[in-house]
Amino acid sequence: MENKGMMTVEASVVVPIILIIVVTEFFFGLFLIDMSVVKSETMRLADEAADVWKTDGKLADGTYKSQQLLLRNKNFLQKNRRGQLISKTRLRLQKRIATRLNIASLDSYKVSISGDKVLVQASVRLGNPLLGGRKYTGIKGWIFKCEEKADITNEEELLRKLSGNLR
Repeated sequence: MENKGMMTVEASVVVPIILIIVVTEFFFGLFLIDMSVVKSETMRLADEAADVWKTDGKLADGTYKSQQLLLRNKNFLQKNRRGQLISKTRLRLQKRIATRLNIASLDSYKVSISGDKVLVQASVRLGNPLLGGRKYTGIKGWIFKCEEKADITNEEELLRKLSGNLR
């Protein structure tokens, strides 16, 4: 009874293992949240950029002029609007994802418009949370890559084309 309050050898091994497991689950939970942030923002920006590209709308709020879906300006492609739209979308993607991440960091991001599709790609990296963990484990971290495509043509435009052909 003199050893009152002493920890046994088994408990001194089990408690740190349990704590490491709990902390690891916490970090992976936060990384799952970061993965959902990347997925939602790439989907959102791909759709916004596709809507803006259709009608010369505003990227800031994702609105487009519904009556101009088929009346796109012929000079739209000649004024380097594609380059401007891509650079604005890349900047918004970087800003939105970087401000919402918890523990991961934005690794790379890309926006491109080809044909009738807008492609938005982003990847985040979760570094090894253990101090010196990369040195001992050789694991650089975990990367989550997300790629979203949005069609520039939408249902309204297709219906208008069909109804115009039927007349």
